[in-house]
Amino acid sequence: MLGLAIFLLMSCQSHPPECARDSDCQTPGTYLIRSNCPFTSVCDNQQCHVVCQDIQTCTKDSDCSCRHYVASDMKRCACIHGICDAVVME
Repeated sequence: MLGLAIFLLMSCQSHPPECARDSDCQTPGTYLIRSNCPFTSVCDNQQCHVVCQDIQTCTKDSDCSCRHYVASDMKRCACIHGICDAVVME
């Protein structure tokens, strides 16, 4: 029961407003349990973002299409750290 309470608490926490590296960001549990994508959190421009990463490499946002991500909650498609990402939470 305690494990469930901790999971629910972590699911409700928002991302820290600023970050210096990916490890400063936490992926909410609500994304971790979804099966349509291996969601992760990344730090980009000192902000945490939850993303669905593609295998496509890039150098700029316009290199990306994010066609791999079919759910309707995508905010934008972005090139972050050289990988195309479907950003679902900013």
